[in-house]
Amino acid sequence: MLGGWIILLLLSIVAYYADKLPVGERATTGEARGAASASDGDSLRLDGKRIRIEGIDAPELDQSCERDGETWDCGRQARERLRALIQAEEARAEKERRGIWVGTFTTPQEWRRTNDHPDEGPHLVDGWLETIRRWLLERLTALFAGIGNA
Repeated sequence: MLGGWIILLLLSIVAYYADKLPVGERATTGEARGAASASDGDSLRLDGKRIRIEGIDAPELDQSCERDGETWDCGRQARERLRALIQAEEARAEKERRGIWVGTFTTPQEWRRTNDHPDEGPHLVDGWLETIRRWLLERLTALFAGIGNA
């Protein structure tokens, strides 16, 4: 009985400190339609949701860089570059029937689902530490929910 209380106390301490860590965004899949705007150099905002572009890790929006002894707003410049890349590009390709719009196609999301391919995983900036933190938070949340229901 004492061992159970010790484990509960240790888990509570871990949960307390885990709760103080910044909350990561969980990767989700699905279709999104509408006009997207560039939040920063590696993410878009669509319908109030942040969409992180996998495989890109651009400077943060308020981040500054140094070049030739001068400071410049590299984070804002990264966002502006992404904006330039996405302004009506897909709509133009569809209208002009270029790229995948030449014929018919299955969306990549649907293709993965119907061909037994796993959904794309999250863009992990902090690597294994972030994965462990998320796993721990999920398990502790489930544990405390179970205790609360008992």
